[in-house]
Amino acid sequence: LCPAPAGDLVVATRGTWRAAVPEAARYPFEVVLSTIPHRPDLPSLNGGERDDLAALLVEVLSRLDRLGVSYRPN
Repeated sequence: LCPAPAGDLVVATRGTWRAAVPEAARYPFEVVLSTIPHRPDLPSLNGGERDDLAALLVEVLSRLDRLGVSYRPN
Protein backbone atom coordinates (compact mmCIF):
# COMPACT_ATOMS: atom_id res chain seq x y z
CA LEU A 1 0.00 0.00 0.00
CA CYS A 2 2.59 2.59 1.07
CA PRO A 3 6.25 2.27 0.16
CA ALA A 4 8.69 2.11 3.06
CA PRO A 5 10.89 5.19 3.43
CA ALA A 6 14.51 4.99 2.29
CA GLY A 7 16.81 3.69 5.02
CA ASP A 8 18.57 7.03 5.48
CA LEU A 9 15.20 8.70 6.22
CA VAL A 10 14.28 6.33 9.08
CA VAL A 11 14.93 7.95 12.46
CA ALA A 12 13.97 5.02 14.70
CA THR A 13 11.98 1.78 14.74
CA ARG A 14 10.36 0.19 17.77
CA GLY A 15 8.47 -3.05 17.23
CA THR A 16 5.65 -2.34 14.80
CA TRP A 17 6.25 1.44 14.68
CA ARG A 18 8.59 3.53 12.54
CA ALA A 19 9.61 7.20 12.73
CA ALA A 20 10.89 8.70 9.50
CA VAL A 21 11.64 12.06 7.97
CA PRO A 22 9.59 12.72 4.81
CA GLU A 23 11.51 13.20 1.56
CA ALA A 24 10.12 16.74 1.24
CA ALA A 25 9.61 17.92 4.81
CA ARG A 26 7.39 20.97 5.28
CA TYR A 27 8.98 21.91 8.60
CA PRO A 28 12.65 21.99 9.67
CA PHE A 29 12.16 19.09 12.10
CA GLU A 30 9.29 17.03 10.69
CA VAL A 31 8.97 13.38 11.73
CA VAL A 32 6.20 11.02 10.64
CA LEU A 33 5.20 8.13 12.92
CA SER A 34 3.51 5.13 11.32
CA THR A 35 2.77 1.51 12.02
CA ILE A 36 4.53 -0.95 9.76
CA PRO A 37 1.34 -2.98 9.28
CA HIS A 38 -1.40 -0.43 8.58
CA ARG A 39 -3.95 0.22 11.33
CA PRO A 40 -7.15 2.25 10.86
CA ASP A 41 -6.85 4.18 14.14
CA LEU A 42 -5.21 4.24 17.57
CA PRO A 43 -8.03 2.36 19.39
CA SER A 44 -7.40 -0.65 17.09
CA LEU A 45 -3.86 -1.11 18.48
CA ASN A 46 -3.21 -4.00 20.83
CA GLY A 47 -1.27 -3.60 24.08
CA GLY A 48 2.11 -4.41 22.55
CA GLU A 49 1.60 -1.92 19.72
CA ARG A 50 0.68 0.80 22.22
CA ASP A 51 3.82 0.01 24.21
CA ASP A 52 5.89 0.22 20.99
CA LEU A 53 4.35 3.64 20.23
CA ALA A 54 5.18 4.89 23.73
CA ALA A 55 8.80 3.72 23.38
CA LEU A 56 9.10 5.33 19.95
CA LEU A 57 7.70 8.64 21.23
CA VAL A 58 10.26 8.66 24.05
CA GLU A 59 13.06 7.97 21.56
CA VAL A 60 12.03 10.61 19.01
CA LEU A 61 11.23 13.33 21.56
CA SER A 62 14.53 12.65 23.35
CA ARG A 63 16.40 13.10 20.08
CA LEU A 64 14.56 16.36 19.37
CA ASP A 65 15.30 17.51 22.92
CA ARG A 66 19.03 16.91 22.42
CA LEU A 67 18.87 19.08 19.28
CA GLY A 68 17.22 21.85 21.27
CA VAL A 69 13.99 21.64 19.26
CA SER A 70 10.80 22.85 20.91
CA TYR A 71 8.08 20.36 20.00
CA ARG A 72 5.35 22.03 22.01
CA PRO A 73 2.53 23.58 20.00
CA ASN A 74 2.41 27.37 19.93
